[in-house]
Parts: sequence; structure tokens; C-alpha cells
Amino acid sequence: MSNTALQTYFKFDDADLEANRHGQFSEAQKARLAGLNKKNRVERWVLGCLLLGVMSVVLIMAPSQWNKTFDFPTLIFPAGLLAGVIGFFVLRSTKKPDRKYKLKKMQGIVKYSRHIPEAGGPNFRNRIIHLNHSYFDVAEDMPTILQEGAEYAVYTYAFEATTYILTAEAISE
Repeated sequence: MSNTALQTYFKFDDADLEANRHGQFSEAQKARLAGLNKKNRVERWVLGCLLLGVMSVVLIMAPSQWNKTFDFPTLIFPAGLLAGVIGFFVLRSTKKPDRKYKLKKMQGIVKYSRHIPEAGGPNFRNRIIHLNHSYFDVAEDMPTILQEGAEYAVYTYAFEATTYILTAEAISE
């Protein structure tokens, strides 16, 4: 596949590719990764506030419900406090500095395989790309983008235990 088609599919330009060749993120890529950090921080803030809200409701209800039902002091009250503690730590995690992403270059001849689930295991069939000694899950249509048997240089980063392709270029078809 041509480098222009790769640029269209992975949404990068020549400046992004040139920066990645030098082992750096381009300014546009830095902005996109900062957006991921912000989105992740907002999600954690909302979850933390929700959990603290659950604890607040339980604490407000405590005086009126304590002796009325058996479930309140033995189940609901401890669960509410636990939600509050978890919420506190989730909110606290929003104060951590932004994640530092590492750019990784993988180069080699592309091969694909599938994860075949074992009997009784989860029923999913991931498509996996292999580049030399590296491999990771990719989208189902990836074989139409990065041709099997061709050599590519692929620049990736990891976010929440998933590898994403930033840029790619054909070395040989």
C-alpha cells in the first residue's frame, strides 16, 4: 500500500512521520496524546465524584435507617463506605502528572495470526500483527492496509495496555 494511503488510514502527515523517524512525537501527536490524558482524567474525576456521592447518600441515610432494616448496617453501610474510599483514591489519581508515552519503532515483514479461544474461554478472535519479534492486536481490516509479506516500519505508542499505530511506511512491497 502506498504511503499516501497509509497516511489517510492512520491520519498522519509527513511532519508526523519525519518526527517519528527521529524518535520523537510531532506537535500534532503531542496534542492528541494530551487530549487522551485529559479525557482519561475527566472520566476518573466523574467516577470518583459518583462514588463519593454514593457514600454521601449512605451517610445521610444512616441515622434514619440504622435500626429499621437488617441490611443497612451489615451490607449497605459498609458498601457505601467502601465506595467512598475507592472514590477518594480515584479522585486522588486525577492529580497525578500526565502519562509519558514512549514511541516505539517496529520494522519487519508483516505477518498476521488470530487468537483462537480455548474451549470454555472467552469467545473472541483477535487479529494479531507480527513484526519481527513484536506483536499486538489490530483492527480487522488491517490486512488490507499493511499487506502481509511486505516490509514496513511502524511507529507505535501504548495507552492503557493497548498498542496503537501512529505512523507507518512501506519499506518494500
